[in-house]
Amino acid sequence: MLTFRTAGAWGAGKGSNLTPAEVDENFHDLDSRVTDLEDNPPTANQIADITQDGNQITIVMDDASTFGPFTLPRSLSRPSITTIVTDLELTPDTTQIGCYFRCTNDSGCEVTISDVPSAFPVDSEMYFRQEGDEQLSFDPGVGGTLNVPVGYNAFSAGKGAVVIAKKVGTLLWDLYGDLEPTGGASAAPFELIVAASDETTALTTGTAKATFRMPAGVTLTAVRASLNTVSSSGVVTVDINEGGSSILSTKLTIDASEKTSTTAATPAVISDASLADDAEITIDIDTAGTGAKGLKVVLIGTRT
Repeated sequence: MLTFRTAGAWGAGKGSNLTPAEVDENFHDLDSRVTDLEDNPPTANQIADITQDGNQITIVMDDASTFGPFTLPRSLSRPSITTIVTDLELTPDTTQIGCYFRCTNDSGCEVTISDVPSAFPVDSEMYFRQEGDEQLSFDPGVGGTLNVPVGYNAFSAGKGAVVIAKKVGTLLWDLYGDLEPTGGASAAPFELIVAASDETTALTTGTAKATFRMPAGVTLTAVRASLNTVSSSGVVTVDINEGGSSILSTKLTIDASEKTSTTAATPAVISDASLADDAEITIDIDTAGTGAKGLKVVLIGTRT
């Protein structure tokens, strides 16, 4: 027991100076208490578990007491758990926020991203990989909406494709990643630019000013031509041939004082839109204008 000189929270106190023996006794008492703490430290109440429900976490201690739940500022921004899916259908729940789903069924998988029965918090993200032969399809469930980029469908593009779903509002999800282009998985955009002259020499007429082979089968939707130096007088006329036969019923033209065929008075007309993979393509200059230089030809379409 400590002996105090004055009154205070500890009681009335002695009311006079302590004797040397009382001072020594106080020091001895304090030293005994410190030694006991050093020799017998209390057992810490440590964290036993952290549980997650949606965007909330709860900390569970060794003595079963808890702290929380605490709301996280946002969900995980990258895949945290890999989950193998072998079924033909998948409906993730809120315990799977941030999961990376590998869908392995060769017959595909229908993925329903639904806020029923439990709502995902805004900013939730999930990742889906098509590991099987057939595509993954995505459905927003009852009352939901999937925002899909223009020109694409709510299907994975093919084997190995990864699609991400991110919740951006009530019953509203953005879908992006390796999605199937509109028109089917094979309808990927195609663009090819070919130089049919150098940059500094005035154009001259002739056949096969450029020769190349198609890198893929393509359905053409448009053709263009351009110059780096305009023709001071006269139209530049360009023909495109597949295997020696023209694919244009109306040739590409670039009017005098213009750099592009997009402003031509007479637009080109494609008569053969199907170009075969590895087909030989040649570019002819039928009329060269005057002083025109730097001719480029552009093929635009979709892969077949």
